[in-house]
Amino acid sequence: MIFDGRVLHGKSAWSYGLQWGVAVLLTALFEESLLRGYLQSALTRGVGFWWAAVLLSLAFGATHLPNHGESPIGIFSVVGTGLVFCLSLWLTKSLYWAVGLHAGWDWSQSFLYGVPDSGQVASGHLFATHPWAG
Repeated sequence: MIFDGRVLHGKSAWSYGLQWGVAVLLTALFEESLLRGYLQSALTRGVGFWWAAVLLSLAFGATHLPNHGESPIGIFSVVGTGLVFCLSLWLTKSLYWAVGLHAGWDWSQSFLYGVPDSGQVASGHLFATHPWAG
């Protein structure tokens, strides 16, 4: 990735950074609580933890399919990330790590780097970037 420079400066950079922080934290809390919290617990009772993890990670990937600009590699990585979040739940018995990583990843993509997150570039990002052509 090549940095083309800052897009935002001063007060607007802080404002957008905070707004994106709140937005991605709420998104992460909702998605992790729903998929790795309630549904993981409910399905685990019926089919076991790892079958529930696979099913919910596939569902997590499927929720990203309608996003314009999302690629097959992006969907594959979303499913893999869902499995990593399930592994963190299994190891820690807590959603804190998954929520924190989810929010941090989305904030970094959306605000800090200004790269597509789930196939979409956010308005109000700090840096302008483009892929390195090699």
